[in-house]
Amino acid sequence: MLAYPRRVHPPGDPGEPSARGRPALFALLSISVLLTGAATASGAPVSWHSAGAPVTAQAAPHVRNPGARVHDPDVVRSVRAAEAKRAVAAAKPRRPKVRHAAPFVPSGTGMWIHEWPKTMHGNARAIVRRAAAYGITTIYLRTGTKKGGFDGAPQLRALLIATRGTNIRVVPWDFPLLNNPRGDAYRLAKAARYRVRGAHMPTIRAIAPDIETGAEGTRIGAARVRTYFLWLRRYLPRSTSILSTVPWPSENRRGRFPYTTIARYSNALMPMAYWYNRNAYSVTNYSIRWLQRFHRPVLPVGQGFDSKLDASYLPHSNQWREIADFMHAARNNHVRAVSLWSWQTAAKPQWRALAAYRHVFHPPVPPKPKPRPRRPAVKAAPEHVWVQRLRPIPG
Repeated sequence: MLAYPRRVHPPGDPGEPSARGRPALFALLSISVLLTGAATASGAPVSWHSAGAPVTAQAAPHVRNPGARVHDPDVVRSVRAAEAKRAVAAAKPRRPKVRHAAPFVPSGTGMWIHEWPKTMHGNARAIVRRAAAYGITTIYLRTGTKKGGFDGAPQLRALLIATRGTNIRVVPWDFPLLNNPRGDAYRLAKAARYRVRGAHMPTIRAIAPDIETGAEGTRIGAARVRTYFLWLRRYLPRSTSILSTVPWPSENRRGRFPYTTIARYSNALMPMAYWYNRNAYSVTNYSIRWLQRFHRPVLPVGQGFDSKLDASYLPHSNQWREIADFMHAARNNHVRAVSLWSWQTAAKPQWRALAAYRHVFHPPVPPKPKPRPRRPAVKAAPEHVWVQRLRPIPG
């Protein structure tokens, strides 16, 4: 009589589907469990062959307590070296970032010099004394012409020496005709790079190109203006500001004069608010508000001469009232600087107005910077190093 009620089929043998190969699988599983238990108990590797491939089972190594202190010299030495390296990196001063100076934009009052011999007889020290007496902080000096090139070097040198130790800045200006934009740009850039040897000598921090209309002989056009400013910025030092002087935006100039192109390459706009037979307050106020759309500081230039001097068909202007209206419009629009054209034509009303408004125009107060958080001090490596050992992955 057979030990089993039915015949046990070996694996792969055809038989009854519900019991095909099941006893053989149970037998193999039992043998593998017994072998694994024996290997774990004895600590010796046990190998067997299945389908001709050798398989080896090893016992898991002993793992010490992860929270215990480690006195292994190699481990302690490596951890301390890593801590020392981090401490040295934290204590090493970082290379300071290169921060260029903010573009210089004048503040206060200013005066333009066109004809040097007619300005205080060409005496630079007398010019500076008079400017300081009336509170002028910026002197705009013409330094070049198309025929003479950069011919204002002697006057520029004299003014720079005379203004040493004062709060008066010298800004060179030029009148480019734009027949040769590159040559015009190079002529004004030479004035910007002019230096006087000596201790604490002032330098040129801004220039003022006078971009006029075609009526003044300028070959005005967006392409030529763009070429001029590209070469000018290439020749200028990086920290030198461009204060572009433009005609005030009257109804005949809006849409024709390239204000957008000029504003794109300028640090500030200086509209020549010459009112002639118009209202001084209206011309100044409209010029400032219209040019504010370009998001540049607007520094208006007032008419410091009698209208009849430039246009003989006009009657004499009331300079007392017109200069006062110009100053009121600039103050109401909170501009940071004003100036008058020009020194050799200014009379008593202009000088008294400059003295009266010497403390009115100033730059906006910048917000206070936020304090920078201090970096915590780096602690030294402890005497006993605690090392977190990771449990190895079996297999």
